[in-house]
Amino acid sequence: MRAATVVVIPSIYEGFGFPALEAMALGTAVVAARSASLPEICGDAALLVPPTGDGIGAGLVQVLTDQELRNDLEFRGPTRAQGFTWEKSARLHAEVFRSVSGKAGRPQTF
Repeated sequence: MRAATVVVIPSIYEGFGFPALEAMALGTAVVAARSASLPEICGDAALLVPPTGDGIGAGLVQVLTDQELRNDLEFRGPTRAQGFTWEKSARLHAEVFRSVSGKAGRPQTF
């Protein structure tokens, strides 16, 4: 993915969005379908397009022909990806588990 000019994620169903996140972390421009989890994962660090052939095609052409847009996406990607870490995920899951178990406010033990 690092050597790619752009990574296209055309998913209409995406469990989390790891392919988009991986591409952004590597500083590769992303064109992603505006569906499922992709808008939440990508934010403004990818070009979000309608999940159709025409939408994906137009987005791909836009990123390939607009160097300023591509540079912007390449710059934004790693910053966006830094917000998604395994440590943060574990902490947030632990908070949910504590809140539903009635043990909210108790110290964390891992």
